[in-house]
Amino acid sequence: LTSRGRDLVTAVLAAYHPDHANAFELTDGKVSALLGCSKNTSRKVFHECVERGWFVIESRGRMNGALCTRGRIVSLACYETETRRAEPTRYENWKPKKSETAQNLVFSLKPI
Repeated sequence: LTSRGRDLVTAVLAAYHPDHANAFELTDGKVSALLGCSKNTSRKVFHECVERGWFVIESRGRMNGALCTRGRIVSLACYETETRRAEPTRYENWKPKKSETAQNLVFSLKPI
């Protein structure tokens, strides 16, 4: 994770309490205010945490229409919710995507 990703995960882990629901409303505005960055950067940081397995998106928010104030609801993957079991090692199962650069293509080509 990037440093801002670690900050976001740390803040959400600190806000978690076992007696309360494992559900957090993380809008782009809340994340950007928490991290002190722009909304575009906060969106990238959030999706990085989801991709790496720290968060699970429970409900997607809406940016327009009558329900535009509803933010996305996420939960921590390492704790259970009402609808799924806890996956404490989910973030460890993440594998980096192999980008197709010229160097990777050279090794993937096989001689004929």
